[in-house]
Amino acid sequence: MPAAAAVLVAGGLAVLAGSSAGPPKPQAFLFCGMATPGTTANGVNGVSGKSDIDHFGASSTGQVYTTTGSKTPAATNCQAKKDGATAGDGMYTLSILHSAIHMTNESGTEHGEFVVTPKGGTAEPEAGFDGHVTNFDLSKNDMTGDACTSNRTIFYASGHIGSFDPASCSSDSVGNFDTHGGAQLGQHFRGAYGILIYQDSTAGSPCSGGSSYCFEAILEGQNN
Repeated sequence: MPAAAAVLVAGGLAVLAGSSAGPPKPQAFLFCGMATPGTTANGVNGVSGKSDIDHFGASSTGQVYTTTGSKTPAATNCQAKKDGATAGDGMYTLSILHSAIHMTNESGTEHGEFVVTPKGGTAEPEAGFDGHVTNFDLSKNDMTGDACTSNRTIFYASGHIGSFDPASCSSDSVGNFDTHGGAQLGQHFRGAYGILIYQDSTAGSPCSGGSSYCFEAILEGQNN
């Protein structure tokens, strides 16, 4: 699957991570929600002429599940949280704003930004990420996902999702993020990430088929 460049916008990582400066602390986040392809400037199937490059775009909103003092996420993957139906510790919003994915070999690069809003709090400093896309089945040439275990069909994978979520049927690659500022308030979160867009045929899932897609992101790092 061609790779892509992504941009995440979520609200409130910093508040969830802490409110005062100090030694680095292990921190992990699991984002679970719905993905909507084609909601950015480039849009889905953003191909120019006969180019093999797809500038895919998407957006997502959903629940944030956080673990403080450990790089192990609150759950192995979003299926454990009913694809985001379980109440979390806050909310995120996300946009894949730019990507460059080779449709032929389904590989490429992604760049993004995210912010998280903790429950009852205010949005945290924006963070940016850069990584590689390793699976891409949302192009004009291929919109048939790859069958995976646990009733999931995979359409998009990037970063370290292969190692962070062993049940993602995905490869492990490059993916790093870093908060823009916030260190003076103990809100500087940095580390590695992985992203997955999938469908789940489990009864009651909000993304069981058609044009509905679930979104998962796992972030593991440290906050200071």
